[in-house]
Amino acid sequence: MKTAIIINRYAGSMLGKSPIDQAKKLHRWAHAAGLNARIFVIKPKWLKTILTRLINADFERIIVGGGDGTLNTAVNLLAGTSIIFGVLPLGTFNQFARELGIPLDIEQALLVLAKAEAQSIDVGEINGHLFLNKSSIGIHPRAIEIREQYRRRWGWSKAVAVSIALFKTVWRPPKLRLKITSDKQQQIIVTPFLLVGNNSYESEFLAFPKRIALNDGLLSVLYTHRISRFTLLKMAIQALFGKPLKQVPELANITTSDFYVESRRTYLKLAVDGEVYKMKPPLHFKIHHRRLRVLIPSL
Repeated sequence: MKTAIIINRYAGSMLGKSPIDQAKKLHRWAHAAGLNARIFVIKPKWLKTILTRLINADFERIIVGGGDGTLNTAVNLLAGTSIIFGVLPLGTFNQFARELGIPLDIEQALLVLAKAEAQSIDVGEINGHLFLNKSSIGIHPRAIEIREQYRRRWGWSKAVAVSIALFKTVWRPPKLRLKITSDKQQQIIVTPFLLVGNNSYESEFLAFPKRIALNDGLLSVLYTHRISRFTLLKMAIQALFGKPLKQVPELANITTSDFYVESRRTYLKLAVDGEVYKMKPPLHFKIHHRRLRVLIPSL
């Protein structure tokens, strides 16, 4: 099978390493795993270009290593094609790789991916942009922006910066007035956040969450009505420690395959698979059932 491995040279676990040394190690490990693959260790700005060339060159399997942003870029190009997508866990949290059961050690991950089977999973969409894990409005995008400020100013790790940024955001949460319209209902809510998951999660979104399924064909929409900052802080702590959603009574949950979000604001900031975007409302969320072929290890 014609295979390529693309690595973001600036991914968290690759920082400080020579691209040439990275490529040599990956080639050796891939060969030992039985993967006859072309290796690309690239700057993020070249990712779309290289992926497009590989798609046009009829590669059948493309394994991508990087953080949330890198994987999201790949998903937006590979979804809907016949190409099989593989994931190497090179980011900070590696949520998707953990869910799939891919080892966090790169050498072991390549051994597992070489034997993994292709399965079709769902992807979410927001105003034409696909997402693999989740999209959110309110607290999450604001916390990401504060996190990056802390990292630039103080040099903190992403894990430390995101925890402090989250609590700072929760203490002074945004207030969003949103109109939600789905096939099931229409309602106006005032909330500090709206979370949209690609399929339903067993636990909250922050502490290495795991989804109930990857191909149920439904979006999970979570929000809370106007609540005190102390209640919101309690929810944030529960989220960090992965408390199951059904044990958080303040949360409302809708499952749907397609819905709209309207706002009087000129634009809304969204966190889409960990990256912040500005989008003009109305926001149209929908799910594409079994749109992406992914290497998933056998149980």
